Amino acid sequence: MEIIDNILQNVKSEKISQYLPANTDKYAFFDIETTGLSKNTSKIYLLGFVYYDDNIFKSRQFLAETNNDEYTLLKHASEFASQFNTLITFNGKAFDIPFFETRCKHNNIECSISDNLDIYKLIQPLRPIFCLDSMKQKSIESFLHIDRVDEMNGGELIEVFKHFAETHSLTDRQLLLQHNFDDICGMADILPILAYPAIFTNATYDHSYQIQQYKDFRGNEAFELIIDFNLEHPVPVEHTMHNDSIYLHVKDSHGTLKVPILTGTLKHFFDNYKDYFYLPAEDKVIHKSVGIYVDADSKTKCTKENCYVKKEGCFGPLYNNDISLPIFKNEYKTKETFFEITPKDIDGSIIEEYVRILFKKLSGK
Repeated sequence: MEIIDNILQNVKSEKISQYLPANTDKYAFFDIETTGLSKNTSKIYLLGFVYYDDNIFKSRQFLAETNNDEYTLLKHASEFASQFNTLITFNGKAFDIPFFETRCKHNNIECSISDNLDIYKLIQPLRPIFCLDSMKQKSIESFLHIDRVDEMNGGELIEVFKHFAETHSLTDRQLLLQHNFDDICGMADILPILAYPAIFTNATYDHSYQIQQYKDFRGNEAFELIIDFNLEHPVPVEHTMHNDSIYLHVKDSHGTLKVPILTGTLKHFFDNYKDYFYLPAEDKVIHKSVGIYVDADSKTKCTKENCYVKKEGCFGPLYNNDISLPIFKNEYKTKETFFEITPKDIDGSIIEEYVRILFKKLSGK
């Protein structure tokens, strides 16, 4: 077994720490290379760490030099890993961590992983709005305009390791180490991708919004609500995300949401319709406490379908009814719901509440 150490001049602590949870103090980026996908029958032949030590980032790789080196490799690697509170991985919860733990157990080696921060798990729910072919690490690196030297994948490297274990070819050794090195260093480089999921949980609002008139694709006059807000972390790449008619544009530390709104007349339906009378001639309802004074021929009992009040104005689409304002529809059985947008009603808390609804729809939840 061989241990390979490097000093990394281009990885900056302040760039990484801002994207990590506050209690993440002793951490390392971690990645493994294996001879197959089965943790019960395949072996680990290479592990890599990127970690912060003596005010500088370093890498350490453990490389098996023969097919029989797994025990020695895991023994040294597990001892090294024990000094970290958190291992940062890419899809490590599903692969790297359980594979590492299983192989250690198979070799009767004590292994304890305190915590795992999985970059892939945090960003995978946002795949639809990233518009990427896949959410593999190399795809994320490409999205962030990060170049890597390695051009091989883990499957291709299995045969390279087999040949290396037999011949100790320096070319094979370089291919193996380079792939793992680019993976562990690449995780540090792509960490700013976490700025995007943070938009949906930690955005702060400056209560800036406006209603803007524009021409739709048919040339008709239409209106949209524009909401500006600030981001906790600057996004590394300017990006526009959309789902149906909701658009989110983010650049640096600023975000803008755009959603089409209706102008016209909608109806708010009362749940307690049995407490009202309907006046057909006037197309309105009155409470029974007042209706007792109205001629019987001018009123009928309210139903769910006609117990409403009309309102003319501007209305924002809702994708659930979870908002602390009256809900409006075209008709009672209409699925699409709206809330009225007025300067009087739309204060900071309502804007924030509405943005959460739009974010939920945008992220596909």
